[in-house]
Amino acid sequence: MVFLNFVNTYEILFLCETWLQEKNIIEIEGFVKLICLNRNVKIGTRSEGGLAIFCKTKLSDGISIDREIDCGIVIIKLNHEFFNTANDIYICFSYIPHEKSNFYNKCDVDFYDIIERVCLEYKEKGSFLVCGDLNSRIGEIDDVLSNDNLDLYLESVDHVETPIVPKRHSVDKTVNAFGRKLLQLCYNTEPYYC
Repeated sequence: MVFLNFVNTYEILFLCETWLQEKNIIEIEGFVKLICLNRNVKIGTRSEGGLAIFCKTKLSDGISIDREIDCGIVIIKLNHEFFNTANDIYICFSYIPHEKSNFYNKCDVDFYDIIERVCLEYKEKGSFLVCGDLNSRIGEIDDVLSNDNLDLYLESVDHVETPIVPKRHSVDKTVNAFGRKLLQLCYNTEPYYC
């Protein structure tokens, strides 16, 4: 009962590492299943990975699966007319296995490259958000590109002020390769901040 009370406080549920197999079925009272992806990658005796997305029944007419990428990345679309927003909202949801896991070693894709291409494609269509378990650790690395002000000296580039953002403080001081890839993705898709 505590689980249902907790879950009911949310409108959309993004579940990763579901470890579901084809025969498994998830049903959550008051929610509609939008998608349930099983990666079918066996590590030992269990399947790893897997994604599921649920939304409250009352929202199901306004949310749809826009795209499913075979490596376990899903993009959902929140229709601007249904939600009364200026643009459609796209949410890219992914589980990226840990870089040192056996599961990751069996995957033959660069998740960050795929997500970056999707970001660049979809930001022209509406608002875009990336979420999930990306297994990215950035410690206290600044997530804002410092402005070198070179654009002040080039006539062909509009000057954009870098926002003043306080230095990051994090309990997690670790930085991993995926953390650096995530920051690079942010820098490549938004010029000054993530």
